[in-house]
Amino acid sequence: MVEDSASSGRSISTSSVNQPLPGEQAMGPANPVASGEAEAGPSHVVPFPYDEEEVIGGDSVRSIQNRLLAKYDSPSAHEITMARIEAEDLMEVKVEIG
Repeated sequence: MVEDSASSGRSISTSSVNQPLPGEQAMGPANPVASGEAEAGPSHVVPFPYDEEEVIGGDSVRSIQNRLLAKYDSPSAHEITMARIEAEDLMEVKVEIG
């Protein structure tokens, strides 16, 4: 807030443009991420703990992925990526069970 003294001795107070009007409530920023609050998604990403060629219980991520892709004559990049993710998930379940 800036105070300006007029020659009459009175103090005039001027407020910033971004201040709420009397009777209004101040609101936080429209985008909470911009102010440093929590972002969506995990706070950290843990890499997959097994190599795709590592054999556990007679299986590997690569062999599971190949079985998942066997139904495609020519799988797209998306299908290959999704098969790898599913193979990793299945391998984690296999390790937990075994």
